[in-house]
Amino acid sequence: MTRRVLDTFTPAAAGVPPGYHVAPLPPELLDWLADLLVLRGVPLSYLVPHPDLLPPESIRFFHVDPNFTAHLLDGALAAADLGQFDRAIHQPIALAVRAQAEQHLLARLAPAEDLKVTTPTPGLPLAKLPQLSGFLLRSEIVRRWPGLLVTGWDSTNRDSAPLLLARKDRLASGLLIVLFAGVPRRVEIAEPPEGVRFGAERQQNGTWSLQRRDPDGRFAGGTIPVKIDGVGRLDVAALKSAANIILPSAGGTGSGHLALCLQQTPSVQVFQGSGPHERRRIRRVRGHLGKKVGG
Repeated sequence: MTRRVLDTFTPAAAGVPPGYHVAPLPPELLDWLADLLVLRGVPLSYLVPHPDLLPPESIRFFHVDPNFTAHLLDGALAAADLGQFDRAIHQPIALAVRAQAEQHLLARLAPAEDLKVTTPTPGLPLAKLPQLSGFLLRSEIVRRWPGLLVTGWDSTNRDSAPLLLARKDRLASGLLIVLFAGVPRRVEIAEPPEGVRFGAERQQNGTWSLQRRDPDGRFAGGTIPVKIDGVGRLDVAALKSAANIILPSAGGTGSGHLALCLQQTPSVQVFQGSGPHERRRIRRVRGHLGKKVGG
């Protein structure tokens, strides 16, 4: 009788095992639990036990172990463990709570037009949260460019749609954490395009040059040598002569064409690749997800 009354006034949440009743959780509590799934609020010492594991000017890629996040949720539920009865029903409740948290995280990450796919529907299977993975970047560029652009793809080319960004936060002035909803095989970290910059590039032999471009802005290959003195002053006359030789046009190289060559695009660092051993390890982690979560 009690169960029928509960089901009438508070329908069981999607993903609840048969024979158990877990009412839908409040949105603010779901937000907090979803944050645990993306490691928000977890002390840094739990993620990096020793500083030598993340030295200065380094990047470390990782996968989020679902067993680790399951223990985070266990800790969140520990306050309600008041005795043997609570411990006996803990596992199915933990599974149900995790299912609600994952669905809430999916709905929070997915574009508005895709919410119908991730929203639990009675009688339909729940959408599965992808394997979360990401990286920790400890570098001076994090401090200098807090608006770094990070994009990941599940293939080594950029033809497919990028992965959803589950989290991107600065944990300190020079430390960045990024999580993807999926396992990227290509990651690009780019300077933020905050403005137009003009300048020359220093080569390894100590000389300076510009990237050669066509009048429509496309890179044409090759470089234009420039002269810069010890205090950083550009020899404009020498640049004009070199440009007229390398970029011939009627009446000499125009200022607009030369400005295109002087323009510096944001730098992009690319990481890509995933070997067979790594792919097998990912499949093994995913296979254990349904077996150990909530244990």
